[in-house]
Amino acid sequence: MREITAYVCEFCLRPKPYKSKTGARGHENRCYRNPEMKACATCGDWQDEFGGNDRSYSLECAGDHQPMGRDRRTGEPKLMLRSECPYWVPIPDEDDKLEVTA
Repeated sequence: MREITAYVCEFCLRPKPYKSKTGARGHENRCYRNPEMKACATCGDWQDEFGGNDRSYSLECAGDHQPMGRDRRTGEPKLMLRSECPYWVPIPDEDDKLEVTA
């Protein structure tokens, strides 16, 4: 057995490591969890199917649009992750959330 150096994405920490910095950097530049991509997974309007914001599996946009694409096999419209979205908004920090009292 020999020891190697491996690299992982700073944003999604996908379980499959890269053997080179170049490979990992290339993935990071297109990763849906990289906020610079302005993708669904880092959008403040993202909601899971239960109305929360678990960004791990479902696709539901709380904004006035739905990220649409086409299924590669059937050509049918379907919801898909999107990057460089013109409707993207940052996720509010916990400190930035206003508490409303009656």
